[in-house]
Amino acid sequence: MYTPNQKQAVLNRAAFTTRSFRSGGLGVLTTLFHRFAEAGEYDVYISEIGLAERHVRVQVLEAQGPFQYNLDLTTLGGDPGCCEDEDNYQLHAGGVMGFYASEGTSVYGIVVKHNGPKEKRVLLDSQKLIPAGDLFAVTLVQPGVYAVTDALNKTEMLVEVQMPQPRASLPGTARSGPRKPPSEPGESGYSPRQAQVIGVRKDGFSARRAQLSSGQTVLFACEVDTHLIVDLQKAAPSTEKPAEKARLRVTRTDRPGPRKA
Repeated sequence: MYTPNQKQAVLNRAAFTTRSFRSGGLGVLTTLFHRFAEAGEYDVYISEIGLAERHVRVQVLEAQGPFQYNLDLTTLGGDPGCCEDEDNYQLHAGGVMGFYASEGTSVYGIVVKHNGPKEKRVLLDSQKLIPAGDLFAVTLVQPGVYAVTDALNKTEMLVEVQMPQPRASLPGTARSGPRKPPSEPGESGYSPRQAQVIGVRKDGFSARRAQLSSGQTVLFACEVDTHLIVDLQKAAPSTEKPAEKARLRVTRTDRPGPRKA
């Protein structure tokens, strides 16, 4: 029974309709992980493309602070420069900050500047390139064949996304009786939490082709500066079964007549 305090599920249509992803424009289903290698003070500028820019500060410390912090870009509010106390973050030297959008259709750009003793150095401008050492993750939902292009190094690969295979259809799997938990990762036929890692190198990707299940993540480990584009090249055919044809009634025409007395 519904009560007023219950939260209603909200369907994010963008998660099912987005056909193209860019490392230069972060949105739903993409995440950028930037590594802060050196201790010091950093300014991070988040621009919702076409709208106002927001600013946060990151203090990277040698001996304290978390090694990872994930920042939801949709939770940032206010004007640049306001709310300084709420927009300060700390990281351990060598730690990473993950930038992602949990909802909506907005696209974001990230700029990271290191405040040196003499000048600020731009370490990341996501709309131009992803620097070596960073990670770019894409969660692909719509089945089909995706073309992945490194626009800087002029290399390509393909990612094929398939619908998850039902456990009952796997070889050696019983169709009835209680289910046992899988003893190995992937034994159930669907492991959406298990990301597939692809290296991005100057001479090409570490794999020419990859296969994923719908809802699984591919993580691109950038060994060189790169600008990644992931486009749905060919959507998979509909998995819905065609409607069964109505059975025709057959009327016999050779029925015997009434018996004679």
